[in-house]
Amino acid sequence: MQRNGLHLDNFLPNLIRSLSEGMAGSMSRRITGPFRLTVTEWRIMLQLAEHRALTASDIVKYSAMEKSKVSRAIANLEERGLVVRAVASDDHRVKRLSMTDTGLKRYRALVPRILDWEKELIDGLEVSEYRDLLYLLDKLNRQLKTMQEDGAPGPVRMEE
Repeated sequence: MQRNGLHLDNFLPNLIRSLSEGMAGSMSRRITGPFRLTVTEWRIMLQLAEHRALTASDIVKYSAMEKSKVSRAIANLEERGLVVRAVASDDHRVKRLSMTDTGLKRYRALVPRILDWEKELIDGLEVSEYRDLLYLLDKLNRQLKTMQEDGAPGPVRMEE
């Protein structure tokens, strides 16, 4: 039973989550899966390609992925020789990840396929709609950060 006008089919967090899961599934079936990569592993490789070397904590922070998922994905990538972990020269307590030559080759082979997939996804949008979508998503991200900075409200007391 729906109450107070809340309906899942027009509740923004539900719509975005559903879209995100659908995109991840499509990307996995068509692109990353044939390369034996999960979407999480691909996202880690993308972060490493952009930043060259990162700690696991950096990857969690930049990608907003769950720490446990990132840890498992990093272990899988290391085991397959796609990433390597090395002690940082400036702080021996810190271990930085970077892609191996094999990892870079796989990444470079994937990029054109990912871009083609994204183009196919947004083909139904006008240029102005795509621009507006990116603007609105950025605006929602900024608003969410503001809400998080303001802190969470205290417990809500339910009246019977």
